Amino acid sequence: MHPSARRFIASVVAEHPPHGRVLECGSLTVNGRVRDLFDGCHYTGVDYRDGPDVDVVANCHALPFPDSSFAWVVCSSMLEHDERPWLSAAEMVRVLKPGGQLIVTAPGFGWPRHDFPGDLWRFSGEAFGVLFRFGEAVALERLEEADDGDGPDTRLWAKRL
Repeated sequence: MHPSARRFIASVVAEHPPHGRVLECGSLTVNGRVRDLFDGCHYTGVDYRDGPDVDVVANCHALPFPDSSFAWVVCSSMLEHDERPWLSAAEMVRVLKPGGQLIVTAPGFGWPRHDFPGDLWRFSGEAFGVLFRFGEAVALERLEEADDGDGPDTRLWAKRL
C-alpha cells in the first residue's frame, strides 16, 4: 500500500471513528497496513494466501461471511491484482451492513506495473461507479482521483444503502 492510500483511509477513520466488525479485503501485509487504524474493533483480514495480517484465507470474490456482517469494509491496493474485481466489489457490498462504511483505494491510470502476484487493472472514478453501483448499492461520500506524489490512485468512501 502506498502512503497516499493510507492517508486517505486514516482521514476517513478520523472523521468517522470506527466501531463494530471491520473486514479488510486483501489484508496480506506486503508494504503497509491499516489494521492499526481500527483499534478497538473486531478486525478480520482476508486474503487468498496466508501471511502477516491474514485471519481468513479466502478469495475476496467469494467471501465466507453472511450478508450484512460488517460495519466497515476496507480494500486498499488489492483490486488491481484481482482476476474478477467486479465479483469482489459485489461481495464487499453484500457483506456490508446497511449504513456501513466502504473504503476502497486502487491505482489509477499511469501507475507503474507491479507484479505481486500479477498486475491486471487500473481504475478511474467512473470504473468505481460501475463496480460499486453508486446510488443503487452505495451512497457516495467521497471520490478522488489524485496523485499526491506517490503515483496516481483512485479513492472511494461510500456508505451501504
